[in-house]
Amino acid sequence: MMGAGVQPMQRSQSHTKLPHNHFLSQRTLSDVNKFDSSTLAATDFDVDPRSAFLPPDEPLQRLPYAYEIWELALDAAQHLPLLLDGANNEVSNPWRNAIRSMDTIKSPTIALDGIRAVRRAYTVLSFLAHFYVHSQPPAPPNNPQKTVIPATIAVPWHATASALGLPPILTYASTVLWNWKLVDKSRGPVPGNVITPITFTQSRDEEHFFLTSLYIEAEGRICLERMAQCLDEAFMADISPHISYPRMSAQLADITAQIRILTRILIDVRKECRPEVFYNSIRRWFNGPNGDSSWHYEGVDDEGVYRDYGGPSAGQSSLIHSLDAFLGVNHAPVDDEADYDDTFMRRMQAYMPEYHRRFLDHLKSVEPSCRDVVALSANEELRESYNEAVQAMREFRSEHIKIATLYIVTQSRKGTANADAIGANVANAAHAANATTKPTPSTPVEPKGTGGTSLIKFLKTISRVLFHSNQSMLSYRPPARSIINMRRRLSIKTAKLKNVRRDKRREKEAFTDRWMLTYRESTVGVSDKHSGGGLLRTAERVFDGVKEGLLGYSFGPASSLARKLIIAYFDRIQVGKLVIEDVAGGCTLVFPVDSSASKSTTTPYAKIAVKNAAFWLRLLLMNDVGFSEAYMFGDIDVDDLTELFKLFIANRKHLSEMSSLPSHLYSGVAYALNTRFVNNISNTRRNISAHYDISNDMFEAFLSPDMTYSCGIYEDAYADKEVAFAFTDKKQQHKHKLNKNGHSLANGNAVAHGDDLHAAQMRKLRTVIKKVNILPGMRLLEIGSGWGSMAIEACTQYPSLMIDTLTLSTAQKELAELRIAKAGFSNRIRVHLCDYRNMPQSWKGQFDRVVSIEMIEAVGIEFLPKYFECLSWALNDHGIAVIQAITIPEGRFDAYVKSVDFIQKYIFPGGVLPSLTALLDALYKGTEGALVVDNIMQIGIHYARTLRDWKRAFEDKFESHIKHQLMQEHKGLSDQGVEVFKRKWLYYFTYCEAGFDARAIGDHIITITRESNSHLVNS
Repeated sequence: MMGAGVQPMQRSQSHTKLPHNHFLSQRTLSDVNKFDSSTLAATDFDVDPRSAFLPPDEPLQRLPYAYEIWELALDAAQHLPLLLDGANNEVSNPWRNAIRSMDTIKSPTIALDGIRAVRRAYTVLSFLAHFYVHSQPPAPPNNPQKTVIPATIAVPWHATASALGLPPILTYASTVLWNWKLVDKSRGPVPGNVITPITFTQSRDEEHFFLTSLYIEAEGRICLERMAQCLDEAFMADISPHISYPRMSAQLADITAQIRILTRILIDVRKECRPEVFYNSIRRWFNGPNGDSSWHYEGVDDEGVYRDYGGPSAGQSSLIHSLDAFLGVNHAPVDDEADYDDTFMRRMQAYMPEYHRRFLDHLKSVEPSCRDVVALSANEELRESYNEAVQAMREFRSEHIKIATLYIVTQSRKGTANADAIGANVANAAHAANATTKPTPSTPVEPKGTGGTSLIKFLKTISRVLFHSNQSMLSYRPPARSIINMRRRLSIKTAKLKNVRRDKRREKEAFTDRWMLTYRESTVGVSDKHSGGGLLRTAERVFDGVKEGLLGYSFGPASSLARKLIIAYFDRIQVGKLVIEDVAGGCTLVFPVDSSASKSTTTPYAKIAVKNAAFWLRLLLMNDVGFSEAYMFGDIDVDDLTELFKLFIANRKHLSEMSSLPSHLYSGVAYALNTRFVNNISNTRRNISAHYDISNDMFEAFLSPDMTYSCGIYEDAYADKEVAFAFTDKKQQHKHKLNKNGHSLANGNAVAHGDDLHAAQMRKLRTVIKKVNILPGMRLLEIGSGWGSMAIEACTQYPSLMIDTLTLSTAQKELAELRIAKAGFSNRIRVHLCDYRNMPQSWKGQFDRVVSIEMIEAVGIEFLPKYFECLSWALNDHGIAVIQAITIPEGRFDAYVKSVDFIQKYIFPGGVLPSLTALLDALYKGTEGALVVDNIMQIGIHYARTLRDWKRAFEDKFESHIKHQLMQEHKGLSDQGVEVFKRKWLYYFTYCEAGFDARAIGDHIITITRESNSHLVNS
């Protein structure tokens, strides 16, 4: 039915502050000089669900032929090999001369094809520059000289670095993220299946050092996946804490386990990377320009301008920073080291790819954060899970300190007297004799980390991070014993008082007690999603309570008067026959009055058994809603709801829709108090969650395998039942009769067996996809994800199509992503927990096509122009949109939008059906004529059969499947409450079926485009 793409938050107006409605929202980079990767992963900060911060595909291993000169220079540097400090200057000097004499490629990013090539160029040039600098003989201590990076390297290096949002220096990205190769392409980056193609020493020690970080990044995929799920639950925690808190606890437990896996990988660096080899022969290649050894980038900077940078460091890992940001670990600087602490964290982020930095900024801005939800919760299990995750991060950083101390501090105290021997052992056998480093045992040097930072300050900073991690844990203080005792005593007194009252007023209280149970449980997915929140909501609850209290006492005169008035209305029935067995009144009523009570050939024929006199008051006071409540709560039984609705519709004019002055008054008050009718920020998530987050298993039970929850298109909309089509010539009739398998027999031929619900839904999806006219390489926006059926079918038909789909239902998002992954489209379909009004600024004009299937009913009449404005905003100049909308006839629209009906109160809170005129008017107002209607297709009659198919499946599977799932997912739901829920849904299916069958409501597929694009639209 109605999709779930509506708003949670206001759109940010800043390009730097992203909308905080979802963890993996889109990036907002708009700088024209930034490299546009044009991949779905890059539109999400280069964070891929399959690989986290690693690229999803193996990095490019060789640049195109035009850049082969760089690759050859790198091959030579690794195979000569070049040694530190010009130890083999007779080899390294000619190599450096060759570097200086190369042609300068000034704008390499223009010719490079794709993001992988730009990353490869940046990586190769970074290694070339560090080979060039550190293979030179050191300058004399009394005559220090600045280092010049020749223009042949500096210019293209600076260009590729700028395109990636990085500094021109060796970084964690160039040594780890983009520097790996798979042994077996089918297995992915797992231990034993990855090599590091580019190293300075070609030693196993250096390769293992890089691979340790790579394996940590590879494990990060699960961390980010659980973080995303946890923040989705945090987003909905204020609405359904009983569901969100246990899920968040489980997700935090998974994150804790994953952090401990990262810690074990970090510890394993010691297995194959020897501390003395790392310190003397590997680490120094990483050094960047700082202090006296600043670098001048020839051809980039003016003469005399020198730059300082750090080198690659594990502190530049976006994954570790993300975990800190997610957990809300406070890194606030303290005391006299404040400036250093602050700049250290910022400095590390400055060496990350720009999209990753934007991701971290976005993650910090998400509201509510995981920590916020945990801090405000009294759920002890949730706090425990959160604290365990923080503790796991403390353990990780503690191991980091131990490794940094062992590999740098301890080695620096040993001096470099044995550096020659170490260097010789590290170099490959053919060049071992030349593998030496220059010992400087007499000069004490302050140890520095691989990133160029003072290691002592670095370790102090990590210690402070550990302290802040400890401070970040949340304590749980149970209520004082005196308070507990007071509550216990109060509870006992209350129970005794209730017993006394029950003894005194047993009969009068019985109905009220039953209502308190059945009313609450009839609104599973509605009232329990609307906790807290405002004077109007409180007034609405009080109003409902007072109404049910009055009905519970069943005042004799009031019931008698209501019964007389309703009978007077039923006396107007002229078509069909209605029989009312008034069990409470002890009589049988037949309408029209001149009919007999026995069933005849008269159609429609309906029979109602009234078991509680409150029925008459409900019907008088609340009309449509009152009748539905009487059915749900068991005040009446109906032998055939479908026939009853047909009878009411056939006599609608005669019954004046059973409207009365009391019902008008009630409807007005109910509408005024129904806070869910205004689709503002606070209501919309609740409205969507109320219906779509009831139970994925329940929806799976009655929907077809494709999980489409909207009108299908059948070959024959009447083939599932016996129907007579009356022609203009009364003598001609054509009847469809059912065979034993339930298939229609028309002139002796059975309707195709494939024309079932699934076939009808696939036919509808393909109709929509055909109308939107998708072309190769397009990008499509879907507003209202459902469970992913449209997106999956579109990607199946069009292999190059990319889709962003919006929903506000966490349950839909969860199952849709599982179904999308199973279909193999996770890299092409991204599901966002995002409202259509909150789309990122970077999406403006980026979509070729927009599809929205039965979501517009959740928008609200007052927001229809805004809906179309946002749709036009997202479409490019050649865009086409297809909208499927349930509509109400023009003649009933004005009265309908001012009332509260059964669907709005119990099924789709906040939902309003537009008329076609209202839609077209909103289209014009919202887009100022920029979008026009190309064609409209009416499929409403097919909805009646769709609903019949859903109802049959719902009834067939209720006892065997749905009932158990409901009681599992909604703890405390009684058997009586489940029965009320069942009656509510059967009433819903039948109510809507009758409306579509009688054309009282319709369903239209509307194709919209810009005026100049009409030739692109399929007829």
